[in-house]
Amino acid sequence: MATLFSCVVQADISISTQSGTPFSTVTVQGSGFPAKEPIRIDLGKTTNIAQDLRDSSPSGTFSKSFVINGQVYGTKVVTVFDLGEAVDRIETTLFFVRPGISVNPIKGVVGSIVTLQGGGFLADEPFG
Repeated sequence: MATLFSCVVQADISISTQSGTPFSTVTVQGSGFPAKEPIRIDLGKTTNIAQDLRDSSPSGTFSKSFVINGQVYGTKVVTVFDLGEAVDRIETTLFFVRPGISVNPIKGVVGSIVTLQGGGFLADEPFG
């Protein structure tokens, strides 16, 4: 007589870095999700910061890169949702948004126009 065993594969997510500044790119990877199902990624209060409608792989894995939007600094929850009809799987991890400024271009001649873009700062705070 054969003995049957059953197990449940636990979904898991990881993020390429635990902190970053607005306008930087991070990658979220997941495994243990239902095969060939679309996923959605939320960051803090920003819903759908990234969505992969191409679905997870046949083995239930995915990798999705996205740009951190201009959020106030602090610890944010990264939430990954399985958007498939069969299972509503949700996994979370933490990410810390640091204040930061980007300069473009990073070098130039006198009289060149330089663009500063900042994010992660408190709202309504003076700059300068």
